[in-house]
Amino acid sequence: MYCLTAKAGKILKENTKCDPVILKRLYREKKLSKKFQNHCLAMADFSLQLRCLYQNSKETLHYFTQSSLINYSHFPKPLPDAYFAITGQGIRPRRFFVELFDEGTPRFAIRTKIQRYFTCCEEGSWGENQPFPKILILCPNTFVQKYVERFTQSLLEQSYEELSFIVTTKDQALTENIVNN
Repeated sequence: MYCLTAKAGKILKENTKCDPVILKRLYREKKLSKKFQNHCLAMADFSLQLRCLYQNSKETLHYFTQSSLINYSHFPKPLPDAYFAITGQGIRPRRFFVELFDEGTPRFAIRTKIQRYFTCCEEGSWGENQPFPKILILCPNTFVQKYVERFTQSLLEQSYEELSFIVTTKDQALTENIVNN
């Protein structure tokens, strides 16, 4: 499901639209850890669900994966798992950074990822003309969700920055239509 098999690689090599360098990379990805593969599949699933939500809408979804954000200097480093914007005629654009925490993500890693948004906002690297995007945090379960909510709330109380966090579980993310709130 995650990577190419040898047979698929041979078939796709014959297609002139397929870049051989990317095909080799996709074939080698089978050696990546299961945790990394599951993380990428969860982000792909989120992306597909989000696209379905906006496919027949008057609004337009612009979705960028982590690898497509590499050349942009104003995004927080390390890069978020994804970034998306929802635009439409006569509608103020809504922008979101997406962070997906997997089962077993250590608390120090969660804290570090959240704190970098405060740092990015304080440094002003996002730009003065645009509001800082909302940060959508997808948690594996309600236990992690409650921890993240408490942690972000304590940081918001200590900071002068105007950040907006949406903390939910992966399962609830789109069923509650949180991106339209």
